[in-house]
Amino acid sequence: MLKLLKSPRVLLAAAVTLAIAVPFAAGVTYADNSVQSATVTITDSGFSPAVVNLATGGTVAWVNQTNNVHTVTTTNSNPAPFDSGGLTPQQTFSYNFTLPGTYVYTSATDCLHANSTPGFGCMTYQINVGASPQPSGTPVTTPTAVPVPAGPPVVQNANIAITDSGFSPGVVTLDVGGTITWANKGNNVHTAVSGQISPGPPTLVNGNGPVLSSSPQPFDSGGLGPGQTFSVQFPVIGTYTYTSGTDCGPANSNNTVFNCSGPYTISVVNAPVGANAAAVAPPFSGPTILIKDSDGFEPNNLTIKAGQTVTWLNLGTTAHSVVGDPSVTPPFNSGGLGSGSDFTVTFQTPGTFHYSSSADSGRFAGTIVVQ
Repeated sequence: MLKLLKSPRVLLAAAVTLAIAVPFAAGVTYADNSVQSATVTITDSGFSPAVVNLATGGTVAWVNQTNNVHTVTTTNSNPAPFDSGGLTPQQTFSYNFTLPGTYVYTSATDCLHANSTPGFGCMTYQINVGASPQPSGTPVTTPTAVPVPAGPPVVQNANIAITDSGFSPGVVTLDVGGTITWANKGNNVHTAVSGQISPGPPTLVNGNGPVLSSSPQPFDSGGLGPGQTFSVQFPVIGTYTYTSGTDCGPANSNNTVFNCSGPYTISVVNAPVGANAAAVAPPFSGPTILIKDSDGFEPNNLTIKAGQTVTWLNLGTTAHSVVGDPSVTPPFNSGGLGSGSDFTVTFQTPGTFHYSSSADSGRFAGTIVVQ
């Protein structure tokens, strides 16, 4: 049996601070009273109505009446977050609100992950569940902004200086797909090596550096002389701990000048650039398949064990999908996945599962082999 789950990766309390404190624009329409059901139209300029007062247990249906892909994605710490994935023209997404509270949302393909679609109103859109009926035409009072923990901002790319005393900055939070460039500003040879240094005598990896523990995406710069640089792109979400093997390896423990305690970490997250890193939801784990606009599924062939969960993450700028072939039982279908959206399937039984992207007319395909 396959267990399917489509979930948003961008659940940011920071969005509450930045978004819900912004007053609604003039000319926005409002749903006047608490209702059991409501329909919200998605246009290329935004959602209408922008605010719905819904009775607890009510349902909202969003209808994409455009020729472009949009999403319905929560942007704050909602009572129950939701994400439609990419909605193609005339596609509908419905959600039943069983928990009272204020739900703030937007379109990820237009307003999140550094996306900014011209003409689309990236303002506050709300579903107020369990709200008291409002007099006709009365705007809904927005909730008080919630403070979030301090933390470094999420960046798309970053430069890290290596000096003879350590790495600066030591902690970086990077948007998935971003690049880190290390530059040796010191007078001695240093390295940038992911993972934790293994105890005991060092073993060389590709002729450079000690053996390290597992990392979501291992990297090793090798020896960097003064003025040399080393760059790595990070398409895999996770936390990377690194150090300098030439300064902090077991055979180099006498180097008292270099700060080996750090911490030196790179946190790769799926979040809008500039967001508060302390408020970013923790990343998913397990085997990951990346979806790219030009290359499709990477890797397109994956072997796992029964019971493991596979996550597809769309790194492209356009919508893609993950659809099991008709022979796959039971079937799985992600629907349209917008930029930054993910889709997971837990494979319980052994077998070979073929799939493709229907959003790309089957041009992209892959295979999961469950042992």
